[in-house]
Amino acid sequence: MVITSIQYLARDKLYNLEKPYAADFLVDEESAVRSNYLIKSVPTTVTPIQPSDNFDLDTNGFCRIKTQLHTQVEDILSRSQNVEFAYFEEIETMLKEHFPEYTRFEGIEFVV
Repeated sequence: MVITSIQYLARDKLYNLEKPYAADFLVDEESAVRSNYLIKSVPTTVTPIQPSDNFDLDTNGFCRIKTQLHTQVEDILSRSQNVEFAYFEEIETMLKEHFPEYTRFEGIEFVV
């Protein structure tokens, strides 16, 4: 168990008038603002998932996949700059097999 905090977009009445935004470019701070969103930090307790826990991607926003995937990462550990790329490529292939209805995967995080 880990006690931490997670940052969320704070609820603000401003969002009833305009959507939260952030500019990817420099703006003149006197005539415009770079972003209008407010972040709220929420204390959270993170607990490990159990083998008996069932999570659904559509309901929980994540899921657990049991697979017999054998990666080639061990073969390329000596070329460290290629490890991450090769691993993500293999994981993406596995995700495409398990979720054929999706065409793109973004923000994939792996927990060991």
